[in-house]
Amino acid sequence: MEHPDYNSPQEIKSFLEENGMAMQKKFGQNFLLNEKARNNIIDLLECKKNETVWEVGPGLGCMTELLLKKEMNVCAFEIDRGFIKFLHEFFKDYEERQKFKIVEGDVLKTWKKEMENKNIPSKLFGNLPYNIAATFIADTITNGFCFEKCVFTVQKEVAKRMCSAIGKADYSSFTVLCNSVYDVKLGNELAAGNFWPKPNVASQTVIMKKKEIPYEIKNKKLFYSLIHTLFSSRRKTIANNIKSILPPNISCETFFAGTGIDSTLRAEALSIKDFIVLSENICENLKRINDEISLALTKSKYNQNVKLCAVSKFHPYTDVLNAIESNQFLFGENRVQEASEKFNVVRESIQGKNINIELHIIGQLQSNKVKKACEICDCIESVDRTSLVEEIEKQCTKLNKTMKVFLEIHTGEDSKSGFTDLEEVYSLCSSFAENKYPHITVCGLMTMAPFTDDESLIRKSFTALRELKIELNKKYPSLPITELSMGMSGDYKIAIEEGATLVRIGTAIFGERK
Repeated sequence: MEHPDYNSPQEIKSFLEENGMAMQKKFGQNFLLNEKARNNIIDLLECKKNETVWEVGPGLGCMTELLLKKEMNVCAFEIDRGFIKFLHEFFKDYEERQKFKIVEGDVLKTWKKEMENKNIPSKLFGNLPYNIAATFIADTITNGFCFEKCVFTVQKEVAKRMCSAIGKADYSSFTVLCNSVYDVKLGNELAAGNFWPKPNVASQTVIMKKKEIPYEIKNKKLFYSLIHTLFSSRRKTIANNIKSILPPNISCETFFAGTGIDSTLRAEALSIKDFIVLSENICENLKRINDEISLALTKSKYNQNVKLCAVSKFHPYTDVLNAIESNQFLFGENRVQEASEKFNVVRESIQGKNINIELHIIGQLQSNKVKKACEICDCIESVDRTSLVEEIEKQCTKLNKTMKVFLEIHTGEDSKSGFTDLEEVYSLCSSFAENKYPHITVCGLMTMAPFTDDESLIRKSFTALRELKIELNKKYPSLPITELSMGMSGDYKIAIEEGATLVRIGTAIFGERK
């Protein structure tokens, strides 16, 4: 089947109408009519015989044809089913010779799977719609895939961001990201009249060539997170923006003192090397924190393992996803409704990735929220009354689900919740031992120490919880009460020394609440 004349908007329009098709604005579809421009762009790719290239958004194949004539192996990503049908027909011979392949669907969702199939190209090419250009390019870089060469046609504003100089208005996290792995150059500008339908903006070609001598970035995930964080509020200084990812007990002054970088600068004044220096300094501080945890464990007499519960209250789901990428899988939430909305999105985002996360409800739980809590979480740490246990049992019976719980004990003056009557605790544990609540497993105790600088009061709180656990273990040996959830950002080291097996840390991980 012959394709329409790629240089004629009228012929393309007629072809689409005859076949019951139309251009779809939601896919950002525009055909490049200028044959000379098409050939110039293909020349920039420096095609080699039998080399594999990925093409994003082939449309009806005006650029695909040129690539195939250069005897390249083309893997095309296309979302429009109508275009897919005709691409198969136009390039049937090439497809039969395994020189041409179509990956159907949204490239943002399909490219990783294609890469996992070991179909790794050396070059990447496409006329990228404005609504996916930056996202797609950033996605490939942050997932660790660097092509030998990329040639894109993008909206001019995106191209300017990719190539901006330090200190310019267009200099952004995207600029730093692209230039950290590629040498980026601008190609020819293409006025709107070169396309059909005519877009509202000009386009520009961008050439990205893999750096011959790459930057040495030890922790790329942290580097990418740092870039995003420091550009998150452009009017703020880097000292203000960096607070959210600094480890606990590390002040901005202490952090920047070891870098030689002025903390009063804004992100657009930093070079790529500056960002690398800052990310490496964070790595050192994170190691320091891990060393502090290890040191706290050496001071503990209880030979315990410690789990970290990352408290994501008032932080967006994207922060949770970033934590998951750093191998954090246990999370705590205070509010049931917020947890439900947030973690529904999180679980959808990680679906199919063989990632198991655990969600604990750690805030005071009202009876009318128990049903939703039992539906979404794996453990309720804030069980502070017998009536709450009865409601959890009722809802879990309906769900045919077993819920892990911690009994929250009031051990500090500042605590607003928790059992204050230990006789009620003993009575409840007797009921657990008698299997009165078959859908609940009591597996630990939880407390909050008083908010004070007096270390003796903090230790007294943690000691009280540990001693209660010992008593309960003696009195009810059949109950699996093994966990002590105590310690937060300001006192977790003391908690570990006093026997904590789970520490709940929020601000020190995610920064100030948003």
